[in-house]
This record gives sequence, C-alpha cells and structure tokens, in this order.
Amino acid sequence: MILNLGKKSIVFIIASANLFADVKTELYPKNIVRGTSAELVFTVTGSQISDPQISKIAGAKIDGVSTESFYQNINGRVNSGKKFRYRFSPDQSGKIESFKFKVDGVEEFSDEVVFSVVEPTFKGNEPHSIKLSSNKNNYYLGETIKVDITYREQDGSGVVERRYADPSGDNLAIKYKSVAREKHDENGSVIEMSLYLTPQQIGDLKLNGAKMGIAVKGRGRDNWGFMFDNVKWNEIASNSLSFNISQAPTLLVGDFDISASIDKQEINSGEAVNLILNIKGSGNIEDVQPLKLNVANGLVYDDKPEYNNSIANNGYLISSLNQKFAIVLETNSTIPSFKLEFFDPVSKQIKTKETKPFNIVVHEKQLFKNEQQIQNINISQNEPNNDHKFISNQDNLIYILIAYFSGVFSSAIIYFFASRNLSRLFYYFKLWRKDRELLQKIIPYVGFNDEVREIAEKLSKKINGDKSQKISFKEVKKMLNKLEKHENINS
Repeated sequence: MILNLGKKSIVFIIASANLFADVKTELYPKNIVRGTSAELVFTVTGSQISDPQISKIAGAKIDGVSTESFYQNINGRVNSGKKFRYRFSPDQSGKIESFKFKVDGVEEFSDEVVFSVVEPTFKGNEPHSIKLSSNKNNYYLGETIKVDITYREQDGSGVVERRYADPSGDNLAIKYKSVAREKHDENGSVIEMSLYLTPQQIGDLKLNGAKMGIAVKGRGRDNWGFMFDNVKWNEIASNSLSFNISQAPTLLVGDFDISASIDKQEINSGEAVNLILNIKGSGNIEDVQPLKLNVANGLVYDDKPEYNNSIANNGYLISSLNQKFAIVLETNSTIPSFKLEFFDPVSKQIKTKETKPFNIVVHEKQLFKNEQQIQNINISQNEPNNDHKFISNQDNLIYILIAYFSGVFSSAIIYFFASRNLSRLFYYFKLWRKDRELLQKIIPYVGFNDEVREIAEKLSKKINGDKSQKISFKEVKKMLNKLEKHENINS
C-alpha cells in the first residue's frame, strides 16, 4: 500500500511539473553598447525539451551558445527544465523575434524582445575606456589610413587580464599594426597603438569599434556561505569611425622615392651585372607589381620583390620595395631607367620619378693562352679540344643566385605545405633543386654559346612555373661535363 502510494506520488510530481511548462525570455542588457555583446536567455520549464534551431538573432550571428539543466522544488512545487544562453553582438537596434520550442510534445513560443544599440559614451571618469581616433575622414582609394587606439585604466581597478580585439570594417584592410606602448600618468595606465589601413573601395566606409575584454578580481560567496576569490569578465567597446573614400587618378597613392644601383659598370663578356631596385615612401606600395627589365643583347634574371614596413619618428608608416636583377651581357649595353608614377594626396598632383640609366662597358673575354677568342664550343664532339682554356665566372654570380632562388624556394614550400602532401613536396623539391643546380652551373657559360643560352632560358622559365619547358637532364649534364673537362684541361 505504501509502495503504491509512492509510485502515485512520483507520477503526480512529474504531472505537476508538466502543468507549468512555459518559456521565459530574458535579455541582458536591453541597451547594448555598440561593439559589445548581449546575452539572450531562454528558461524552458518541462521534462522533455527539444533544443531550438536558432542560427541568427535579430540578423546578427551568434557568438556563443550554452545549455544547462535545472531541477527545483520550491514550497512543494517541482520544476525542471533547461536554460539556453545565446551571446550575440548586434550592429543596430531591433526586435528579437519569437522562437519555437517543443516542450513535452507541445509547441511553446518565446516572447519578442525589443532592444536598443547605443554608441559608447566617454565621460572621463570610467574605470576602463578604449577610443579610436584619426586625423581626418576623407581619403583616396589606396591611401594609407592611420587609426590611433587608446586604452585607459584607472589605478586600483583590479584588472588581472585583458583581451584585445581589433576593430573591423568591410573593405578596410589592416596593412600594419604597431607595437603597443604602455605608460602611466596621474590617472592610471595608458596603452597606445596604431593601425594602418588600406581602403579597398570608394564610397562611405565604416570602421567598427575595437573591443577589450577585462578580467577584474573580486570576491564571491558559495551556497554554504563561504567567501572565495573569483574573476569577473566585462567587455567594453570603443567608438566607431567613418571615412569617405574618393577615386584617385593613379593606382599608386602616396609619396615615393625610387632608386637603382649596380655593383659594376665594366665586365667581361658573359659576366653579370647585379642591379638592386628600391622604392620607398608612404602609400600603397604593396600594389606595385614586380617590375620587368628588358636589356638589348642581354639575358635578365629577376628576383621576386621584397616588401617591408616600418614606423618613422613622426608616426607615419614607411613602406619599401626591393627587387634584385642579374643581367648577363656579351656586348656594350645600356640598362634602361625605371619609371614610377603616383598621385600625391597632399599636393593633389600626379608625380613621376625615375632612376638613371646605366651604360655598361663589356670587354671581350680572352680565353686562349695565345689570346685568341673562342667563337664556339662544339659540344657534340666526343673529346674536348685540349688547345683551349675555359674560364668560369661562377664565383661572381653566387650571391645573385642565392637571392634569386630563395624567393622561388619559399613559394614552393608554402604551396606544398598548404596541400599537406609531404611526399609530393619532397618529390617536386628534388626536381626543382635539380633545375636550380643545373641553372647555377650553366649561367657562367651563357655568353659563349647559343645552345647554352637557350638551355639557361628554358631552365629559368621552368623554375618560375612554366611547365611547357621540356629539358633532357641527360643531355644537359653531358654538355656540362664537356665544358667542365674543357676548362680543367686548359687550366
């Protein structure tokens, strides 16, 4: 009898819980500071609850989701259910629509909630604040935008950890980020840094605020009344910035200098002149494509350009481009000038700057002991001509080759590691290294034979990705063996 009564009591408790099935909706806070997140909490009472299908809240993506179960007995009233928590960061004021929940086989709906998104306010006495600033709002497409970020923290605010998040905006690419600088004034700690952005589109562009998560040390009390240390996280956001971007008359926008230098102006026939091109200034130098150099009667090997950024003493971003060339010549030649055209946003003028040309004197190379010239090397013969002496210029080109192939090697590594196919990487690396080593051996001889020059050009194209170049390694090695034996016999 008592056992049956217990069973009936359990059934009654569960049935009672089902009678109070409902969905309670809460939003914290209802006035959301732009750039910060809010928490939407659904408290669903019932015994059988299906998780809701929610992908967005008021058009904003969901930043985080958590679920917890609960069981309560308050004054004889038993409740059980689940709490669903959603974090989201809306950009504008709006209304959270009603969502459907299935509770104990019955469809229940949450309440609609109206919320407001407000701009951050700074009264000057906040314990923590973060601000964005820029010296102007109107820029040209491609012009560098400098944004200063200032975070302030009062002394004694108990901060134990910070988590910073960059501001973001559509069509505003972060080009460079300075190192954060921390100092102390009469009000507390100040952290400053700068972002350098490049606009990617004309029109009105908006930069959303930066965020700072702040962990503050505090004290709490557990269910037994004991005190314990805890950490509470808060999030603050900065103001946003708006920019108006206009079309510039040229691709490059800024102020630049261009220069070129060579290692020598007199060489022997078949040797190389090393040229370094440098472009430096403030602006979108990253949009400068690799420059090409055409020299009459010359064979040009160009390296990929290197881009670098640094901060000048006045706080402006200085960008630079360096590109290296090796020019193999047989006769007197002129290395032409490089020309650079850009729009200066300060003077609002199109400017053109160029390097000076270089006149190179090429001496005919003396290869015979009796000072006769080699006109041709017949590589089809089985034995070399022992009356000749061949001189190699390999040592003069070693630094050019190191610079040239380092860029190609880096590109190959990045591509193949991205594919995560290590076996394929090592296979193609062996082929690439074989091409590179052959080209390194051939370059010193390109000035003395048309067939050698043709092989060098094919190898260069193949190393740079031209798969149509077909080369017989056996024939190339055979040719090199004849040339090297010819040189050794006459040395």
